Amino acid sequence: MSQQPTDTDIQIERNAVGSAIISGNSNTVVVNSAESETARRASAQIVPRQMQPLPDHFVERPKQQNAVKNELLNKTAKKGTLVVSAIYGLGGIGKSVLAAKLAHDDEVQSRFSDGTLWATLGQNPDILPLLSDWIQELGDYDFKPTAVESASNHLRTLLYDKCVLLVVDDVWNPVHLEPFRVGSEKSCVLVTTRQARIPDARRYDLDVMEPEQALGLMTQKLGVLSETSKERALAFAKRVGYLPLALELAASQVEEGVSWQELLEDLQDEVVRLERLDIYGQEEIPDDAKRKKYSLLACFNLSLKQLSAEQLRQFAWLGIVPEDVSLTQQMTETLWQVTGRQAGSILRTFRAKALVLQGAKQADERASYRMHDLMHDLAQRLLVSPVELERAGELPGLGLSKAAAHGELLGRYRAKTQNGQWHTLKDDGYIYAHLTWHMEQAAQIEEIHALLRASNKAGRNGWYEACDAIGKPAGFASDMGRAWQLAAEGYEQAKGKTVALLWRYALMRGSLNSLASSVTAQMVGGLVEHGYWQAAQGLAYAQQAQNPWQRAACISAIVPHMPQALLPEVTKTIGQIKDAAYRSYVLSKLAERFPKLWPDVLDTIQQIQDRFGSHREREQGFSYRGLAICRIIEQLPAQYLSRALEITRQIQDVSDRTISLIEIAKEQPELWLEALSLTREIKDESARARALRAMAQHMPEALWSEAIAILW
Repeated sequence: MSQQPTDTDIQIERNAVGSAIISGNSNTVVVNSAESETARRASAQIVPRQMQPLPDHFVERPKQQNAVKNELLNKTAKKGTLVVSAIYGLGGIGKSVLAAKLAHDDEVQSRFSDGTLWATLGQNPDILPLLSDWIQELGDYDFKPTAVESASNHLRTLLYDKCVLLVVDDVWNPVHLEPFRVGSEKSCVLVTTRQARIPDARRYDLDVMEPEQALGLMTQKLGVLSETSKERALAFAKRVGYLPLALELAASQVEEGVSWQELLEDLQDEVVRLERLDIYGQEEIPDDAKRKKYSLLACFNLSLKQLSAEQLRQFAWLGIVPEDVSLTQQMTETLWQVTGRQAGSILRTFRAKALVLQGAKQADERASYRMHDLMHDLAQRLLVSPVELERAGELPGLGLSKAAAHGELLGRYRAKTQNGQWHTLKDDGYIYAHLTWHMEQAAQIEEIHALLRASNKAGRNGWYEACDAIGKPAGFASDMGRAWQLAAEGYEQAKGKTVALLWRYALMRGSLNSLASSVTAQMVGGLVEHGYWQAAQGLAYAQQAQNPWQRAACISAIVPHMPQALLPEVTKTIGQIKDAAYRSYVLSKLAERFPKLWPDVLDTIQQIQDRFGSHREREQGFSYRGLAICRIIEQLPAQYLSRALEITRQIQDVSDRTISLIEIAKEQPELWLEALSLTREIKDESARARALRAMAQHMPEALWSEAIAILW
């Protein structure tokens, strides 16, 4: 295990880095509570901010937003769970957008100062990875849950004193929500659901848009409308019940040249066809709500009927991915069996037609996309619908069973491996995180167990080393958790085999914990420097380190070799190191590479308490804050010297303050007189002598006699 830095170590590593920056990372932000700029920087800390991006065409809904916001900000109200439910269970009404708007709100973020965590469940959620993601967002990379219950209990421990907003989007079953209700009394769980009845919760029923808001949404998409177009647009909006998703789809068709009149006529014909089928006939909902549902489904069908046969097949294949997953050019290349450029073009086409939504930017600045849950439902239905039309006006499907569809996708990915070995598969940003999920959906349970026991050419666990190589060993732990759960479910059918599997996974988990704590900073740095590991892989080991100094030392070792794209993740990890002295040390090389971080470096140093570290440091009378100032001065740009001087003058210990001032005087000679004056105040003779020795080589000759007088 790495040791704490000696004075020599720290003199070699002469830079420090601040604890918080923003680099377009939608998941990480800086929270500020102090009024002055200096106090603001000093109090900055990295907190998780998971949230969906707001749509391109966003229209304010003040009445609804303020009503839910007031519930969130009301500190006298009973905390717990606040449910935003769709009136009459309508989909496409804007629940998730409302939740995202509130999560982005400055007042809400200030109220929940410890961050925001977001999970989208859907009808068949894969709960364990979602909980694991929350655990890691809170900075715990050591805990590797193998069951939902243990993950939920661990989250409750992490959040026991936190003030966080937990957003659980698109809940269908109250049972699925329970593992996420883990916040403290200071926290709140914000749930969106169409109709699930959540026990012990406050409820707000969200209604449809008002006519003016609906018109505003369409004009954002289409630009200024003539008076005639406004009338027809409002007539259409009324016909579809002012549902935002329906309006977005309609505006996309108008943008492509379909007139409002044609669109309204087609909509009416499609609604009549759907009503004849009586899809919602058995549901106990008001006629007005039923009409809105038919209108929304009709809008979906009209949009899809504008697609070519090949585009419709490609849309249907989107039903095979989990809900709320990021759609990227890399993964859809395999999904659709097209080139990367073709995949990107198809995604942009679907976005223009409002069939997919804009997602967050990827680390390489490429676009990503996501699907509204209603669109995802439709794609899933097309995936298993018959190829041959049974009724006029229906859309042709792919005619696959669920298991067969997942099996076919696995076959497409397996074709990209070497000799069918999964650990040879190139990561596309998707498949490593979802491979075992697809295997489970394809009913290939034995394939999951085979994946986790397969060896590579070196005789080591192939899938672990593949996950580790891309900096995601936690993904292996998640896969192992899935395998554990599936094995346990099969206990009654094969007791002996199940026990053997569970013992094996228990031993593997123990090995993971041992490995994470035994990798030294020197090993991590050497492996990254010589190209055996990627920087992301080294960072993953640092994140798993249980000892805070080991984590700091491992990050320091990889910084000289890391790409700039890794900067947001590195700074987030550094911000999770609670000890300001360790943060100051670990970020030194980062500041050396990225000078814009120097103000944050000084913020971090200012947070260091005037306490002493090792026995050697106590003997020398030198605190961590003094050490931090001394080690950065030679590299600190001139414009920040005044700030360093301000921090130095705040150090309480006279000897410590003097040594730090001497370091600054080397760069600003006018400070030598102040340094001499401070030296006179040092009562301990040995400490006073050390200060004079530090001055000797750099102090102007004209001050030597005064320094000698102090010595005697």
